[in-house]
Amino acid sequence: MRLITVTSAVQQLAALLMLWGLQGCSAETTAVFRPMSTPPDKLHIDSTTWQRQSEMTEGDQRLLTNYLRHQPSVAENPLLQGNPSVYRTPVGDRRFYWLSQTDTEVHWVFLGFRRGRFMETQAGTGPPFVSAAE
Repeated sequence: MRLITVTSAVQQLAALLMLWGLQGCSAETTAVFRPMSTPPDKLHIDSTTWQRQSEMTEGDQRLLTNYLRHQPSVAENPLLQGNPSVYRTPVGDRRFYWLSQTDTEVHWVFLGFRRGRFMETQAGTGPPFVSAAE
């Protein structure tokens, strides 16, 4: 499994571009990404419980739209297609997950927000719902 954790916008862009390159830009293979089946209802990561929301709220949409408007290079990543799965903590922190799969592996990206501010992104292949410590 590849796991990339970043917190600055420059690191974020580099990580997403690197993952974009890892997914196969060679002429030999063209990966076809398909949405994954429904993700779990709850996540327990680093002693925090995240509850999946049934749909995006207007506040979720505003937060994500505003962030992606200011980070157009992130918005262009082909892994950020379609509606993300949204997870919240009891204090309102949010994670937006985009999950897709090819014939051989799962690809994922998440954007994390704390108190309405961007905190981190992670991207990788393999199981998406594990903490870096596991």
